[in-house]
Amino acid sequence: MVINKKYQLEKDMCDELTRRAKEAGWVVYPEQGGWDLLLVRNHVQVGVQAKLRPTIKLFSQAIVSEEYAGPHYRAIAVGNMSFKEREDIARVAKKCRLILIDMGYHPDYWLSAARIDFYLGKVSWRYYRHFPSKLIWTPPFVPKLAAGVPHPKTVSPWMVAAVKLELFYLKKGYITIADARRVVKEEVPNNKKSFPGTLLQTYFKCTREKAPEIKRGKKWKLKSSPSKKYPHVLKELLICKK
Repeated sequence: MVINKKYQLEKDMCDELTRRAKEAGWVVYPEQGGWDLLLVRNHVQVGVQAKLRPTIKLFSQAIVSEEYAGPHYRAIAVGNMSFKEREDIARVAKKCRLILIDMGYHPDYWLSAARIDFYLGKVSWRYYRHFPSKLIWTPPFVPKLAAGVPHPKTVSPWMVAAVKLELFYLKKGYITIADARRVVKEEVPNNKKSFPGTLLQTYFKCTREKAPEIKRGKKWKLKSSPSKKYPHVLKELLICKK
C-alpha cells in the first residue's frame, strides 16, 4: 500500500485548508465549537475535523447528534491516504453524510457549488445538509489561534462575556447585576434566563454599596481579572473596538 505522505503535521493541513477556504470567500474560525476549523459564509457553517490519517476517532469527532449545536455541513480532512484508502473512506464518509477532503489530491474541489465525488459520481450539497437544533456560536472576531495542534487555545462565549464585563467595569468603575445580565444575553447563546451568577461570583465581588441607576441594585467590584486569564480574547476585543 503506497501512502502519499504530503503532510507531517495536522497544523500544516489546517493552515493549507484555511488558506484555500479564505480564497473561496469563507470566514475561518480555528478550534471553534469542538471543530478544528469552522467555515462560515452567508450564514452557512461547515465544520471540519482534520487528521493526518483516516481513523475511527476522526469519524467519531465529526458525527454529532443534531440535538446539539453543530454546523450545517460536517467534513473530515485527511492528509495522507493511499489510493485504495481514498476510495473506501469516500464510501464510508458518504454513508455518514460527511464531506471527505483529501488534502493530498485537489483539497479545494469540494468548495464548488456542486461537489464532484470521483468515486461516487456528482453529489449535491443538499445530500450532506444537516439540521442541528442550533448552530455553533462564533465570537465577534476571528481568533488568531493555531488549529490542529495539541491542547489548542479556544474562545468560548463565557470567555468573551467575562472580558467584556471587565472592560465595562473599567469604564464605569463598577458593574451591576443588570450589566452582567445584558452582557450574558448578548454573548451566551440559548441562555434563556441570562443568569450571570457564576460569572459574577468568579470575577466580581458585591460591595453592598447601592447602585444609583437600579432600585435595590448593588455595586460589584472586580475580584479577579478575566483579561489576565484570557489575554488572547482581550487583544481581539480591543482591536474590534478600534
